[in-house]
Amino acid sequence: MSHLVLEEECIGCGACEFACPRDALRKTDTFLGLFIINPLTCDDCGDCVGKCPVWAILPDPDWPVCYGTGCPLSSKRLASIDCNVWQDRCRTCGSPLWRERTTGDEWSCPGCGMKMRVRCPRSHRVDEVAELYPDLTEWFLETAPDPHDANGTAPDHDTVAAIT
Repeated sequence: MSHLVLEEECIGCGACEFACPRDALRKTDTFLGLFIINPLTCDDCGDCVGKCPVWAILPDPDWPVCYGTGCPLSSKRLASIDCNVWQDRCRTCGSPLWRERTTGDEWSCPGCGMKMRVRCPRSHRVDEVAELYPDLTEWFLETAPDPHDANGTAPDHDTVAAIT
């Protein structure tokens, strides 16, 4: 689901940013210094909603809910899988990383490393987010997939490393 900030209501105070455990809120470059929520890194916790003094943050129904409606990890079949909620991305395809909770495996791409046929439905909308939120350009550059390692070769998909 993610959340969105109503631009016409936001007063730019920053209370929401400090409440967010995922660092999903960013101050825009607008004159008023309004905030936007990165719908990829927002994990739907809602901590920011109660901190906003003018109630300018609402659920965005256009996005699937992490571990809920629209997320494949809400199924019983994948109940033992954890998601890093876009804290790191696959170097090849840009998807958030998953791991098997019970074995404590390393974080790995669900498609490239774990060889699953499902992945985060939000990963299909990365280009849309980049276009709609130009103020997130820095985040996209920091976490962008790198199709080649230092030697110019594609990374080994079985050992996809986290991007830091």
